[in-house]
Amino acid sequence: VLTACGPAPTAAPTAAPGSTQAPAPTEAPTASPAATAAPASAANTLTIDSNIDDLITLDPGVVYEYSGILIVHNVYQTLVTFVGSDLTTIKPGLADSWDTKDAGDHWELTFHLHPGNKFASGNPITADDVVYSFNRVIAINGSPAFLFTDDAGLTANSVTAVDPMTVQINLPKTSSPSAFLAILTNTVAGVVDSKVVQTHETNGDHGSAWLLDHSAGSGAYVVDHWTKDVEVLLKANPNFNGPKPSFDSVLLRHVPESANQLTELQRGDADLALNLTAEQIATLSGDAVSFKGSDLRLF
Repeated sequence: VLTACGPAPTAAPTAAPGSTQAPAPTEAPTASPAATAAPASAANTLTIDSNIDDLITLDPGVVYEYSGILIVHNVYQTLVTFVGSDLTTIKPGLADSWDTKDAGDHWELTFHLHPGNKFASGNPITADDVVYSFNRVIAINGSPAFLFTDDAGLTANSVTAVDPMTVQINLPKTSSPSAFLAILTNTVAGVVDSKVVQTHETNGDHGSAWLLDHSAGSGAYVVDHWTKDVEVLLKANPNFNGPKPSFDSVLLRHVPESANQLTELQRGDADLALNLTAEQIATLSGDAVSFKGSDLRLF
């Protein structure tokens, strides 16, 4: 539950930037005893307090924990997506359109990618990136891989690039095309920059060691760093093909105790707190606070 929010819709860290050159991902620093006090420009940073002790990776092909999914959804894009609170209507993501064909003994889904989309690196997003991303999920066989292999029946031969902007996915007749489209909205279907990830593959790990605390996506934000049990800092991705974000950066801090989250929220040291109890939320009812220069009433 978000216990504070800015003037809608700017509170959610899902907006996107508009310049044309992305910063290169930096090496994750070693663990430090304290969280970042004030990153870059505090006025343009959304600070979120949360218990993130479940965070074990930022790799979209492996992540299956709440905190990781929260982050990865803002760093990687999928072929299709849900928009807002509507979880019944599949909307275009990296794909502008898609077709479903009954091919006799299997279903044939064809996705047409939106031209001009780029990764944070500046590399164009192509059908080869989609094929690589889906096949690495199957090869790594991490926690969320069952969505592809068990639920959808995908194999290493199921996804092919028809041309640079067209992806074909074959599903067995035992799978539901509509259910598969819903699966594709999950972080497991996040498309990675194959050129970047392949340069960081080590001993056949498909780049998973590097993607543990780096990013190679096309979403609204890129991973600046993750200091385990301290914080994750995201910075706006200038190559994102979307509206400019309300915040230059999003700082997710590890504050495991809800009482400490409440104190930091009341002091103005945090903008959002994700783990308050119902009783703690009740103590905030009607309190007015200042949020990045705007008046906000907690509820």
